[in-house]
Amino acid sequence: MTIVQAQLLPSSILCAPSTAPAITSEDCKKAISKFPSESDVLFWNGNDYYRSCGTCRVAITKPSIAHPRYDAAVLSYVATAVHEGLGKCHGKPTNATIGNYQPISVLLDIGHGEKC
Repeated sequence: MTIVQAQLLPSSILCAPSTAPAITSEDCKKAISKFPSESDVLFWNGNDYYRSCGTCRVAITKPSIAHPRYDAAVLSYVATAVHEGLGKCHGKPTNATIGNYQPISVLLDIGHGEKC
């Protein structure tokens, strides 16, 4: 018997044009680590849904929920969306949507050199 583990991939990845230096994976990882987290879940509130580090600004939203007071996302979904978005868009700003029941949108934008 063989067990195969499937990885959930983004259902949509949109790229935006940019002439700024490329967004780096390392800066995005550091920006994501600024979100409060516990047990592979990231948390944010409705008005504080982004974090920045160096070249990367990460924003996480749930388009299916109009005005959340507090929200959460599975870290592995966010990491996959960042990885796939950076790969497809070659370090340019991107919007990747991932998830089944309540999908999340992970937006990567140009950071403004914020400290990590």
